[in-house]
Amino acid sequence: FDVPDQAIPDFIRKYPSGTSTKPRTRLIHASEHPIIPAHMCHHLIQSAIRTTDRIGWTKDRHLQAPTCDVPVFDLDDGTCSWVRDSLNSVLFPLLSQLIAPELEISPDEWRVQDCFIVRYDGPSDQEGSTNPGFPSLRPHEDESLLSLTIALNDFDSDYDDGGLYVPSIQEVLNGPAGTVLCFAGGLTHGGFPVKRGTRWILTIFLYV
Repeated sequence: FDVPDQAIPDFIRKYPSGTSTKPRTRLIHASEHPIIPAHMCHHLIQSAIRTTDRIGWTKDRHLQAPTCDVPVFDLDDGTCSWVRDSLNSVLFPLLSQLIAPELEISPDEWRVQDCFIVRYDGPSDQEGSTNPGFPSLRPHEDESLLSLTIALNDFDSDYDDGGLYVPSIQEVLNGPAGTVLCFAGGLTHGGFPVKRGTRWILTIFLYV
């Protein structure tokens, strides 16, 4: 997806241009097919639930835009290792390919600033029942060079509405479990309200 020129974050404009002379408006990328298998999406959700049953959800790690989340480094060792290996072997090479030639970043240059699982909860269907997650996330900018959201469950079947809202293109973006959305962190974005069920995503902030 291309964004209007006036929406391009300053640090994207100032990033070393390398050999490319193309305008840096192609700042949002969405995978057409899952990059994480369905069974691992389910495993990540269950690992997050087991962990938060023990230590609780965090809601104050991101003061600018609070989310109900659990850091991946708090999950069990096996899950942490799988996420780390997947970043290095699958995600980083894919990202470097997607953002070229506007940004020339090799896979081994990526560094993880933060990595966490978020839940967005719609209104409870049962009287007296409360869900820990927020239904939405107000528009804001991240401090990352690139931000990623990977869907861990399916919209329509698991939840209604929700998704990545990008004001500059007036779009709400979403995909089935395992698909990834990649965008410039400084691009204003938010979480569109979930009306039913729980939307689960893996969020990753990257820098070089």
